[in-house]
This record gives sequence, structure tokens and C-alpha cells, in this order.
Amino acid sequence: MGNASSALDCCNRPEQLEQRFPQRAEPVSDLIRATINRDVRALNHILTQPGVVVDAPDSRGRTALHFAAQRGCSESVDILLLHGANPHQKAKDGKTALTLAMENNHHELVEKLLKSQSMHKQQPATPGTPYNNGTTPRLGASSPYTVSNEAKASADAFHAEAAKKYFEGDNKRAEELYLKALNANPNHLRSLCNYGALLQNVHSDFNRAEDMYKKALAVDDKDAVTLYNYGLLLENARQDFKGAEGMYQRALAADPKHVDTLCNYGALLKTVHQEYGTAEHMYQAALNIDPRHVDTLCNYALLLRDCLNNQNKAQQLIQRAKEIAPHDDWLQRHAHTFGAAT
Repeated sequence: MGNASSALDCCNRPEQLEQRFPQRAEPVSDLIRATINRDVRALNHILTQPGVVVDAPDSRGRTALHFAAQRGCSESVDILLLHGANPHQKAKDGKTALTLAMENNHHELVEKLLKSQSMHKQQPATPGTPYNNGTTPRLGASSPYTVSNEAKASADAFHAEAAKKYFEGDNKRAEELYLKALNANPNHLRSLCNYGALLQNVHSDFNRAEDMYKKALAVDDKDAVTLYNYGLLLENARQDFKGAEGMYQRALAADPKHVDTLCNYGALLKTVHQEYGTAEHMYQAALNIDPRHVDTLCNYALLLRDCLNNQNKAQQLIQRAKEIAPHDDWLQRHAHTFGAAT
């Protein structure tokens, strides 16, 4: 299952992605509602009505384009861009539609939005716009870094291109671009986190990766992605299970719907503590959020087969995983050990 380790039953890969916006009940415009519901017909109709503002934000500064990019709705993104949506517009947490597409691994949309940004004239940054979710970078009380809006924009651009290169497998170029982003803005949260993941995944340079994660947490100590990645490093590279568990717990406190953390914490509870019931709860919670999460399907199947004596359900989960990811390396090597689903 991807980079999953059959010995440790865990996903075993720091993610480049941040999770989605928390779901909260709040008033939304018809335009945003149509985008959330993937109702392309309604979206087209609304955009032809007089007085409709395509970039009208919700209470958090998110536009319809943010929601379309976050959810991977390529057709909705095309429609919104055709009607003049601004790909540079940032929500109150500083994220653009491109940021959300990258964080949610929508590779096709990343390329589309990068191209759209290059064709769309950048608007001047609004003074006082919150950065990194409105938090003040915490690199020490006497931090020597004063980062201009222009430097922040450069760091965002370098990071976007670095993520694209990483997805393409060009790790050398990705590393060069992450370093450029951090040279422009040493407090760039996503570059600190993602460069740490590259060091961990590609170079197995755990000391430097850990340094990146610590710097990222100095910027935002509630960043679920960094906490997850750091926990993964502590668990797999350091065998520090107590430290890893603490990081996973902090990640879930920051984002209870962080699927990769739910999956890996479940694996740790099974493997280290033999808390099979709690592990099952973690896997079920993850699949309630993302029923197509292959790592969770596989790890849950292992728990059912090896610990809960439920071979039939384990087979069913493996079959679902094979339908979703037929070329997954782990599944190709281990699926046959589960037998055929009945």
C-alpha cells in the first residue's frame, strides 16, 4: 500500500498535503454552495446572473475557486476561471486555490492553476493580510527576519513550483526550489514542512528533516501536517513511540479529520500497544472521512485478519483497495495472502 511497511503496519510516508478546511455550519452564497455540491449546471446559471461577483468570499475569505480547487473539481475550476475568477486571491489564512490544490494532491489542477496564475495579472497584496493562519512567526523573540510582501510572494511561487517538481519525480529540482523559497522567507511554513518531508523520504536525512519540522512548528505549533510528519519520523526513524504518539495526538487535536494521522495512530495503537479496539475506531473514523483511503483500507484489513478474526471483512477491504489502486506495490505483493472476498 504505497510506501506502507508490513512490519510496522503504517503509511510510512510524510505527506506533502495539508488537510481540508474544517467543516463548520455557516452561511454561504449560492455560488459557493453550487461549487461545494459540484452542481455545474447551477454554477453556470448563477454566473450568468447580473450582479454576481465571482470572487465573493465567505467569512474566512474563501471564494468558490478555493472550494473547487480544494475538492478537485476540474470542471468547476474551468468555469470559474472562464468567468474571471482570480487565481491569486488569498483566503484569510493566506491560502490561494493553488495552495489547496497542492495540499490535496490534485496534480492536474496544480498545473492548470499555475498556468492560470502566470496569465492573470497579480494584484497588490492587501496590507495587514494574515499570513500562516494569522499567527506571528515564532523563531525567537528577537527574530532577525523581516519578510516583505514581495519576498512572501516569491516564496509562495518557489514553493508552488517545488511541489510540482516533486510530484513529477524531479527531486533535485524540487530541493533547489524549496531552498530558494526558504531563502526568500525563512518562516515559510509549507516549505519548511515539505522540504523536511523530501529530506525524510528521498535522502533519509532524518536529522535535517527533524530540524525543518522543528522550525515549522516554531512558526505554527498547531500545523497538523507538520505534527503528522514529525510523528512519522519519530516512530519509524527514531523508534520513539511515545514521542510519535504525542505528535499524532497533537495533530488530531489540531485537525480531528486528518486522515493520515488517524491511519498511522491506529497502526501504532495496534502494533505498539495492542489496543485493537481503539485502533479499529481510528481506522473507522478515517474511512468515514475518506472511504477511498488505501492505506487505511489495508491497515484495517490487517487488523481484522490478524487480531480480530474477521477474515471475510478483511478480504472485502482489500478488494476495495485493489479496485481503487490496482497498481499499488504493497497490494500486488500481499493481496493474495487475504484470499478471495466472499
